[in-house]
Amino acid sequence: MGGLLGKFLTDKQAENQGVWVAYEDAVNDDGSYPEFCIKRISTNNTSYQAKVNPLLRQLDALSRKENANYNEYKKVNEKLAYLYIDEILVDWRNVKHEAVIDQEGNVVVDENGVAICEEIPFSKEKAREILGDPDFIEVLNWLMKQSTDVSNFLVSNRNKDLKF
Repeated sequence: MGGLLGKFLTDKQAENQGVWVAYEDAVNDDGSYPEFCIKRISTNNTSYQAKVNPLLRQLDALSRKENANYNEYKKVNEKLAYLYIDEILVDWRNVKHEAVIDQEGNVVVDENGVAICEEIPFSKEKAREILGDPDFIEVLNWLMKQSTDVSNFLVSNRNKDLKF
């Protein structure tokens, strides 16, 4: 399908099951990139919308409240982060610890001279632990942006290598 409709036609299966996006600004010590499988955030994702809208209303109410305190905002924002992790983040690969260091302080390498980095297995609990940490809020923000970027889900892009 060409024209305007063809340009914006999205892959519904990709929207619902997820697509892989690579975070190339965070090269691992072994040269690999962290990659994340994410679903699309859109009005078509009714499960996510049903859960996120009450939280957004809470934030709106807090912003109108004269004496709202930081902890109230923090609790709602934490719920939003966990909702994203539970509903949108499907998997990850190449999310790794820093390179292994030996007792002498040297980076341990494999037979090809590539640093050995231990991969962090994906689980919702581990994702909550890492992405729920305020120090990693920008990673979560980047993932949210990728989840709303229609170009990641276009039929015309599905055969391309999606790396950013």
